[in-house]
Amino acid sequence: MTLTLPRLIGRDSAVVLVLAGIVVSGFMGATLGVVKYLADPETELAEIVYWQMGSLAKAQTEQLLWLAPVMLLPALLLLLMRWRINVLSLGEREARLVGADTRKERLLMIVCATLLTASAVCISGTIGWLGLVVPHLARMLAGDNNLRSLPLSLLVGALFLLLADTLARNLYTHIRRKSRWASSPALSAPRFSPGCWCDRNRRIRPSEKQKPQP
Repeated sequence: MTLTLPRLIGRDSAVVLVLAGIVVSGFMGATLGVVKYLADPETELAEIVYWQMGSLAKAQTEQLLWLAPVMLLPALLLLLMRWRINVLSLGEREARLVGADTRKERLLMIVCATLLTASAVCISGTIGWLGLVVPHLARMLAGDNNLRSLPLSLLVGALFLLLADTLARNLYTHIRRKSRWASSPALSAPRFSPGCWCDRNRRIRPSEKQKPQP
């Protein structure tokens, strides 16, 4: 839906894409509100609330086996397309100059990322901050080359979630069987703010070095 809206109005730009994402997010949030309103308050409503908070308590082996093909195939495709992600990061014009079909490749990458995200969310719910913080942390460790940073993101994301789960089970005893939502932002927010400052300094320093010498 987010990709379709800009094409329907004939304005395929980054700003319109972001606005379309906000519109779709609001629509889905309203739909979820209706589902919660119609849910049975004795049983179903509590399950929906716990799912929204995010939890690994109900992640079972049978569910993982069913979703394994849906998760492994997109992950493998993204790993194989790491160098093409590097090409697309150069920009639309530069990517086309080296022979990349930007529209098809971008669509394939978005579909793979969507399948991975949907598979994780349907099992564990919405665990915030991971998708925002982990890629930045991986880039700080491995650089901007996706050949290294993308596999590292998978590893760091898994370790980060296990750390958040361990802290939630040991420190937050009143929610240890319910939610990872509280511990994940608690770990992510202190790291994200210095990370933004470091990224800002990385962008400023090259321009400072290019000042003409007297």
